[in-house]
Amino acid sequence: MAEIRESTIQGQILEYLRWRQIPADPTHSTRNHPETPGMPDIMLALPPWGRMVLLEVKAEDGKLSEDQERVMAKYSQGGAITYVVRSVADAQAAVDDAIDETRTLYGDPRKAQPLGVLKS
Repeated sequence: MAEIRESTIQGQILEYLRWRQIPADPTHSTRNHPETPGMPDIMLALPPWGRMVLLEVKAEDGKLSEDQERVMAKYSQGGAITYVVRSVADAQAAVDDAIDETRTLYGDPRKAQPLGVLKS
């Protein structure tokens, strides 16, 4: 069986996140190369908290580079939640896990004030 390309998995994950109405964007494409080597593939914010989640998409046998490990550790230390995902099912589990962790830290989302709201 042919291995599914990371770009195909990434597209499927972005479609899933749109379906869940979770704001998400790829961090690089052919026109937008990341300025930080090792930046994870997908960045999203968990509504309503606004907590940052980063997803590094890897094929079944893909491994993290040293730059990817360094960047993911840096963002984790800053409070983001980072995951390596290899399928839409992995992304679903990662999002559910991130929601559970964030709910534990910040409480019921119906009572939450969004984090990082811009004030004019």
